[in-house]
Amino acid sequence: MTTNLYKIIQELVLEQVNGYVSKNGEKVWSRISEITLLGGITINKGHGSGTEGGDDFFQPLFMETMVKGKPTSLFPEVFGDLPTPNI
Repeated sequence: MTTNLYKIIQELVLEQVNGYVSKNGEKVWSRISEITLLGGITINKGHGSGTEGGDDFFQPLFMETMVKGKPTSLFPEVFGDLPTPNI
């Protein structure tokens, strides 16, 4: 369920960013030079009442940068050595 929800959220965020950039391209790129998105799942390791728990964990699943509307995946370069589940 978590993975499916992540996929839905990722699609919505990318759709919003790409839609805004394509609609307002000149305005966007005149003010910034790059947009970088990082996505993943946070795993809460039990901090409820009576639970000892531990540090939370972030599992990165996506990292992409966009320069002048051209996307480039940064995931292999940044997280390539981490075991990452296929989603």
